[in-house]
Amino acid sequence: MSLPTGDELPQGEISSICLYDAIRHAAIIYSAAVTFPLPPLQGIFRKLVVLLQYVLEESKFEPCWRKCPTVLLWILVMGGIAAFETGERMWYVQNLGAVAAVLGIWGWEDVAEELGKYLWLESACDGGGRALWAEVVRNKPVVEEFTRGENPHS
Repeated sequence: MSLPTGDELPQGEISSICLYDAIRHAAIIYSAAVTFPLPPLQGIFRKLVVLLQYVLEESKFEPCWRKCPTVLLWILVMGGIAAFETGERMWYVQNLGAVAAVLGIWGWEDVAEELGKYLWLESACDGGGRALWAEVVRNKPVVEEFTRGENPHS
């Protein structure tokens, strides 16, 4: 949680500030939810969800997302789980669906397999992940329409 922001790192330290900052925010969400659990009422999740959404929107045309789409999948799941009962949840659902469509994944088992390669503790994350994924599946027609246009994350 004490990692510096991308802007605070020395010039040239990392190749993609957007990728670094998105991973940093998702890792903080994971830490606050799993490693050192905080109750949802603390407000930190809403703040992190908004910050993560901002970073992803600002970087949606960056080539880093084409190079690491499964990292983006994990980031969107972390943000989506933390966005439970917020106005930002649908943004995460739609973007997660778009990334899943690009990756050709529509089953939870396939998603869970990819998530297992990153920070993911099934006992703590699976319930929220499954609920989020159920929303993605329910919104599949919306996602299909979204992906017919130019998909910035593909």
